[in-house]
Amino acid sequence: MNNYVHRQLRQRISAWLLLSFFWLGLVPAKTLFAAEVSSQAATVGFELRNDAVSLASGAAWTGDFAATAESQTTNWQEGLTAKAALEQYAAEQGFAVAFADAGFGPYLAEIAGLNTSLVPEGADWSGWTYTVNGVEAWVGLGDYVLEPGDQVAVHFQTGWPAIDVAIRNEVLTVEQGAPWSGELAEIEYMGEIYYSLPGSLGLTARQALEMYAANNGIQLGFTTSPWGEYLSEVNGLGDTIEVSGAKWPGWLFTVNGESPTVGLDDYVLQPGDVLDISFAVTWEELTEPTTAPAGETTDVTGSETGGTTTAPTTATESGQALPELAAEWPSFRGSSANLAVRPLGALTPRTGSESELLWTARFGDPVNFTGFAGQPIIVDGELWLVHGRTLEAFDLNSGASLRSRSLPASQGYASTAPLYADGRLFIPLDGGRVLALRADNWETLWLYEDSLGGQAQNPFAYADGVLYAAFWQKGSSAQLTALGAESGAIIWQNTVKDGFYWAGAAVSEDCLILGGEDGFVSVYDRADGRVLARESLGSPVRSSVVSDGTSYYVISNQGHLLRFQLDPAGAFSAVSTLELGSPVSGTPVVYNGRLYVGSVGIFYVVDLASWQVARTISLPGYAQGSPLLAHEGTDTYLYTTVNQLPGALYVIHDEAGAAGDAEAEALYLPEAAKSGYSLSSPIMSDAGVLYYRNDSGSFFAVQRLAAGATETTTPVPEESTVTGALTGETENPDSLISEGQIADDETLPKTGEDSQTLLIAIVMLGLAGLLIVVLLVRRRKTKDAADEYPAAPSNPA
Repeated sequence: MNNYVHRQLRQRISAWLLLSFFWLGLVPAKTLFAAEVSSQAATVGFELRNDAVSLASGAAWTGDFAATAESQTTNWQEGLTAKAALEQYAAEQGFAVAFADAGFGPYLAEIAGLNTSLVPEGADWSGWTYTVNGVEAWVGLGDYVLEPGDQVAVHFQTGWPAIDVAIRNEVLTVEQGAPWSGELAEIEYMGEIYYSLPGSLGLTARQALEMYAANNGIQLGFTTSPWGEYLSEVNGLGDTIEVSGAKWPGWLFTVNGESPTVGLDDYVLQPGDVLDISFAVTWEELTEPTTAPAGETTDVTGSETGGTTTAPTTATESGQALPELAAEWPSFRGSSANLAVRPLGALTPRTGSESELLWTARFGDPVNFTGFAGQPIIVDGELWLVHGRTLEAFDLNSGASLRSRSLPASQGYASTAPLYADGRLFIPLDGGRVLALRADNWETLWLYEDSLGGQAQNPFAYADGVLYAAFWQKGSSAQLTALGAESGAIIWQNTVKDGFYWAGAAVSEDCLILGGEDGFVSVYDRADGRVLARESLGSPVRSSVVSDGTSYYVISNQGHLLRFQLDPAGAFSAVSTLELGSPVSGTPVVYNGRLYVGSVGIFYVVDLASWQVARTISLPGYAQGSPLLAHEGTDTYLYTTVNQLPGALYVIHDEAGAAGDAEAEALYLPEAAKSGYSLSSPIMSDAGVLYYRNDSGSFFAVQRLAAGATETTTPVPEESTVTGALTGETENPDSLISEGQIADDETLPKTGEDSQTLLIAIVMLGLAGLLIVVLLVRRRKTKDAADEYPAAPSNPA
């Protein structure tokens, strides 16, 4: 064979080898990608879960049984049903499944020893349910034809007694303006909520109510507030209704006849619970007679804008000197400057780990928000507070009741405090009333009743024998009144639309400074009540005016912070403003060049020198009360509540120059039975014990742990978390279908063998590429050689 033929043969062999290596390199890669696609398309996955019955209750297993198997998938073929796939998967993984027939087709009875015959105590039934790709399937396992890649979740569930729901209005009649009264009618068989309870998946009171309303054609309305949504209306009956003599209309709920301390969204119902939704109002108390009883004299000053003061003759004629009592905390903010600032006491806890409950007491009705303990004061070594129509004194250290007396009216929601000054105790009461008592024996000195009435929601101010009382009356007008402390006589009055709410006044030598619901901070002449100056904050002012001796500070309920001074004529000067940008209802506290105030989920620290926010502290809710500040050296500790469950007391640590955001620490956490929202403003005794309350009606005294003692603070109770919404549809007997839960993790395909194939493919492709380079080089050399040595003729002689 000549050289030419040899070259042609070598080239053909090389080309064939090249193609062989090339395809050997491509085929594994192609096979890999095809296998990757087909492994997803030609299998179905399984999750087999039991979260309903524990091992202690007799379950053979809990959690996801499939997660313990070697594989979570089985091969798919055309026409594969969910039942056949489950049987095939069980055979492959070596566990048993059993089906039974109750006359309407086969149903799943058992997986790996967990059988539907296991019914927990209190439950009505047990059964297996399933979903495909997270969606309920309304046919049995044997009738559902799977598609490639489907994910089948099979869950063991238990059925529990139904929840009974009723909605009623038994306090207002149609004649009084209510759109309906009595109990709302139900559609037949729609008065109960049937559901199953897989593990921790509970049903909240709100979910049950919404399901019930949807089933019975009832219209619900919810209103958003800073502390969450609340039920405000049912079929047109809501909290905006106005009925003479009724206040605070709204919807309340009970479960099994008891009033929960949490809202509809937070209360998790139990099987068989009875949920009752009722409309409620609080009725104005009967007005005390303006004619003085026998032995009393009556002094009526004015009519439309005046008021009535009654005084027992024995009190005014006795001539007995008024007592001089020590007052550790004499008023709402503990001082005439409205600064709740104290040195850190020996018993003041600084962290949650060093706090403990000293004592606790319970007051009032948490359902109707009546009879709660009001803001306390500390006088003569005792804690004094009003609850309902009672004034009571308690031992600071034990909480023991020392004495009490009845009052002519209540404080309503009781969000403010009495005031002690110059041997007298002044108590704000509903109906525009002010009661003055001797501070030693609590004998009545006089009772003032404002002609415009109003609610007692504002702290008193006092200076030089004059008491300043302001009231609130939404949608109308209320008065700011200066009363002579000795007799209760009216010195002057000033009327403001809507009046004043939570706003306390600051007193200077000649002026009274107070913010109102009209959005203005006003300066009044203390002598005659004339308005000397006004400054608009653009929204209602719910903060007391604070003085640090140099400037005054006040903030609107929309977070507009104002700093100012007064000139000799009572006009505003040196005015500075700062927009915090979030709602504020509490009073700020000022200390050591910083201002502190709480808002919705945040606590602001304002540097007074730069007049900027120096840092923020995160809170678990809206701090609607006012903070208390305690200081020790360069350390500052702020104590506050938030209007959020569980009604805890929180502490914030700060110091001069500190920067960087931080988080408030829970100082004391009440137990579940004493959990409730809180608007309370904490106070402190000279010894350092902290006192506050929440809306469960509970009042708490919290102190520092003794050295070497063990922490006894109760942890926050766990809240049930709803992980899915139940729909309330009729159950399908073929499959006992219900909403499925999302798996904790996704089942991922095995990749070990595919990775090896991919590696081989890459190597083969590399070899093929290398061979191409070699052949190209060889061909070039061959061509060069051919040019140097011409080929022999095809037909040599």
